[in-house]
Amino acid sequence: MIQIELGQLQADELAARQQLDALALQVSGAVTHVADYQEGGRGRDVRVIEQSLLYLGALDERLADQRCVIADLEGRIAAKREELLAAVKDRKVMEKLKERHDRAYADWAAKMESRAIDDVVIARYHRDARDASLLI
Repeated sequence: MIQIELGQLQADELAARQQLDALALQVSGAVTHVADYQEGGRGRDVRVIEQSLLYLGALDERLADQRCVIADLEGRIAAKREELLAAVKDRKVMEKLKERHDRAYADWAAKMESRAIDDVVIARYHRDARDASLLI
């Protein structure tokens, strides 16, 4: 479950970075457009330049917002990685405890079997000894 959540966060981060790249291309295109407009001798229309600057300002705000989204996702990814590492560590601890328990149980079962065999051997010895004494 944690791995799926981490994968989703990483996919979200990739999409956010692609959006940031797209916004950067829009800014570059808008700057080029304004420069071409001014160099073409049409740069005297203040309204067009003003609109272009407002558009660039809005794009800059969107870039800043997108950078904040990416920073938030990076933080969430780092936290999810830590959570995943802790879960893996917990799992390894639990596996070692289970192995230890299984070994202890196997040792106990071997002791119980050995005792049962000893009891059978002792009982057989006493029976054989009793039978031998009856024959004499």
